Amino acid sequence: MDERDPKLYVDVNIGKSGVERIVVYEGDTADSLATEFCLKHNLKPEMREKLVILLEQQIAGVLPKIEEGEDGDDSEEDSRRR
Repeated sequence: MDERDPKLYVDVNIGKSGVERIVVYEGDTADSLATEFCLKHNLKPEMREKLVILLEQQIAGVLPKIEEGEDGDDSEEDSRRR
């Protein structure tokens, strides 16, 4: 079990086998996650390419929000008060 804090969970429908979850941690890449997932579940290379795109979109959508929230930067609010 990974001791880092998960940044994102992505549930992937893999057909008859059901849904499997990919857990994304800070520093993970879409390419490495997709490759590992496809090897584990014996998926075709075309599926890996689609999965890379999906993961890139999901990671891009959530990680900037996390980074913004962790900054604690109130400069925008301060500039409105001046």
